[in-house]
Amino acid sequence: MTGVNTMNCGGGKENSLTHSSKTRKNTVTSVWTPASGFSGEVVFQASVVESYRMMWKNIESEIVSI
Repeated sequence: MTGVNTMNCGGGKENSLTHSSKTRKNTVTSVWTPASGFSGEVVFQASVVESYRMMWKNIESEIVSI
């Protein structure tokens, strides 16, 4: 992924993404691979910043069953 870096959040390792440039992004695509043997439900969460005054937080996906 060009212009996107992983981060460690909430005690996890490389469990979140952030941009690494100010270049406008219309989409960000990523592939998540669960840990070996993982079984359960996952909800993906996002925050989107358009400008200093316009942002959306706590955007959640549908529940994904693994």
